[in-house]
Amino acid sequence: MANNRLRYEEYTTVAEFLLASLRRDRKELYSRFSKYTPAYLARFRELNDKVKELENPGEKTESMKLTTARLYAKANELHKELSFVGAYFKNASLHTTLVTTLKKQLASRNIEGAMYNITALKDLVTKHQKALVAQGMPENTPDKLLEYRDAMNTLNQQQNRILNQRMALTRNNKVQYEALFGYIRDTIHDGKIVYQDRIKVRDYTLTRLIERVRAANTAKTEEEEGPDVPGSVM
Repeated sequence: MANNRLRYEEYTTVAEFLLASLRRDRKELYSRFSKYTPAYLARFRELNDKVKELENPGEKTESMKLTTARLYAKANELHKELSFVGAYFKNASLHTTLVTTLKKQLASRNIEGAMYNITALKDLVTKHQKALVAQGMPENTPDKLLEYRDAMNTLNQQQNRILNQRMALTRNNKVQYEALFGYIRDTIHDGKIVYQDRIKVRDYTLTRLIERVRAANTAKTEEEEGPDVPGSVM
């Protein structure tokens, strides 16, 4: 059943249960399978600890949120300024198409397209600067436009770097998860053979381990919400 399939987020907890069983039963398993040396146990533990560290992308997520917020704030700021630029163009009897297009790009968060048109608008403003200044446009508007473009470009590149790092982290996690699952799979397989007619077989049965993980998670959630909960599921 799909509900009994091991989820990625459950790998490390299941591994913890198995590691506890291995510490208890390693010598007995070693008598049947020579790979269960102290070094094997240490590698299993080290890999599980590594996956635990990789599981928490919180820092990158928060960094992405902050960078995106700054980028969109800068886009909103420029969008407001362009209302004035559009008015200067209109009052100088100049076409406002580029200004309108740029505002739409900023509103739709088409940042890369907007940066290209900021440069084009800067050139157009420079070309008609005398007429636009006569309508009240600040003389430093071309420089201000470039400042917006450069600031947005920096934030956009930072956003892309974080996104690429997160994608790489996901790929790395997949490799590590697959390696960890190899330990889980092999330990369960061998433990079920050794303890097939003994009560310890429960500690090497995947469905039983999944039940323990989910029962523990349910108990933790209920405890955080307030009500009393039973003791640990054994």
